[in-house]
Amino acid sequence: MPTGGGKSICYQLPGFCNPGLSVVISPLLSLIQDQVSSLRQNGVVAEFLTSAQEWDGENGQASIVQRIRNNPAHGGIKMLYVTPEKICRSGMIKDIFAKLAKRGGISRFVIDEAHCMSQWGHDFRPDYKALQALRTDYPDVPIMALTATANKKVVEDAKRNLKMRNPFTYTTSFNRPNLHYSVMKKDSKTIDQIAAYIAKKKGQSGVVYCLSRRDCENVSSKIQEALKKNNIWDMKCDYYHAELDPGERERRHIAWSNGRIAVLCATVAFGMGIDRLAMLKYGIND
Repeated sequence: MPTGGGKSICYQLPGFCNPGLSVVISPLLSLIQDQVSSLRQNGVVAEFLTSAQEWDGENGQASIVQRIRNNPAHGGIKMLYVTPEKICRSGMIKDIFAKLAKRGGISRFVIDEAHCMSQWGHDFRPDYKALQALRTDYPDVPIMALTATANKKVVEDAKRNLKMRNPFTYTTSFNRPNLHYSVMKKDSKTIDQIAAYIAKKKGQSGVVYCLSRRDCENVSSKIQEALKKNNIWDMKCDYYHAELDPGERERRHIAWSNGRIAVLCATVAFGMGIDRLAMLKYGIND
């Protein structure tokens, strides 16, 4: 299903209603933070474990790990978001999940951005392929996989890699009638054209996707210079990519969400499924 098509509700709603913990595996820190924030605001007990967190402290990994160890069927953490690296490389997490699953405490595993497990996908990640161990290690726990970008080969790879048994597949059109597309020729004045377009959109926000981390930084700097040349000082442009410190990535994500940064120049490390309107509605800030 396309971005914004409702994939998340397919596991969030049953995860909330069913007893036990739903484990969601996602590769993007920005999407994880976005979804956890929205779930909390809607009354769902949700947490995440990533390398961006401190170990100690009130919201540190140690506290969350302890809660997961003792997670009850009802009233505990309902949704836990982890990265594929966390679930594949952490012996502690594997041990906790094994004990939870043994007593029926895991309601489902959800693999988001499932195209990442296929070399035919646009963003293949080796740790995703290791997720095939989920079926072996937790044979009785249901598995769901979702993506907005998959051809038939990628879908078959996902089914095979996850060792799915008689899987149900649901596919919708990728067309999004609410979006407007335009194609423009790229030349030496492209940055100026982007800046001029941004200048007309005061009070709004946007993302300029770039192919490389270096491009993100260069384009961000040039857009900011072009805005200043036109005496537009109240619109800030910044960049976002995987080489930034996790804490800095979170700061820029929040600043973009609440309008302090108008435009982010980003690689696909900044997920296209960010629900900025929901974050504004619920007043998420730092």
